[in-house]
Amino acid sequence: MKPHRLTLWIILGLLALGLLGVDATIWSLTRIKPVLVNLESTKIPSDFDELTIVYFSDTHWMNLGDAYANRVIQAIQAQDPDVIVFGGDLANEAYYETLTLETRQQLIDRLHGLDAPLGQFAILSEADSVHRLELEALWMASGFEVLNGQALEIHAYGEDFIRIIGLDAYTSISLADSRAYTIGFAHDPALIDTWAGKVDALIAGKTHGGQIVLPFLGSLVTSNHPLLKGQTLIDDTTLIVSSGVGVDQLKARLFADPDFLVITLKP
Repeated sequence: MKPHRLTLWIILGLLALGLLGVDATIWSLTRIKPVLVNLESTKIPSDFDELTIVYFSDTHWMNLGDAYANRVIQAIQAQDPDVIVFGGDLANEAYYETLTLETRQQLIDRLHGLDAPLGQFAILSEADSVHRLELEALWMASGFEVLNGQALEIHAYGEDFIRIIGLDAYTSISLADSRAYTIGFAHDPALIDTWAGKVDALIAGKTHGGQIVLPFLGSLVTSNHPLLKGQTLIDDTTLIVSSGVGVDQLKARLFADPDFLVITLKP
């Protein structure tokens, strides 16, 4: 190869690496998008045809700025959801260390921008559970019900219902009526090991979609998850994993854009 061509390829390679670096640390962090998912089953009552559930997780609020946080809220509400579920990791530990009544009220006011006629629910992750009492009060003030360890019936227009369950490592629920279509909401997708075959679908977050993903190599940040993002079927249970909307201490995403799930039920 001629020297000038080699130089050109080196320059182009460095430019590409620079663009990837800018994308990973700036552009991709806030390139939020909805991921549309259909859940189909003959167990879903006809009253629930086209009912939509939005699942969002891993906000790590205050980490990427107020403007992005507000844009996430607006993007979720623009889906006109019937049910909203938050999947855990509300804020970083530094948020609690500097928490004031003013910043707490700001977060409550922001969450009040979300509204769903059939209910708004929140899952506490393992990290959230350290601040359980504070977060239970915060979610209640924001119009959300903490779902961990609960199995609730969601009714659309009549007696028919679907069941939603809040799953964590300590959840122990006996599902007496297996005829009801049952969706488990969790933070950790590894709970599929316990709940596969017991629920019809399990929705989770936590992975950040791998956060830093290289072609052919996979994620450089997170591993040991049954699925980093997307969906798969395990023992008749549909596992769906969201990349989440925020990041923790490492403020970068590469080939793992933030997202939230828009789940449509279809009988």
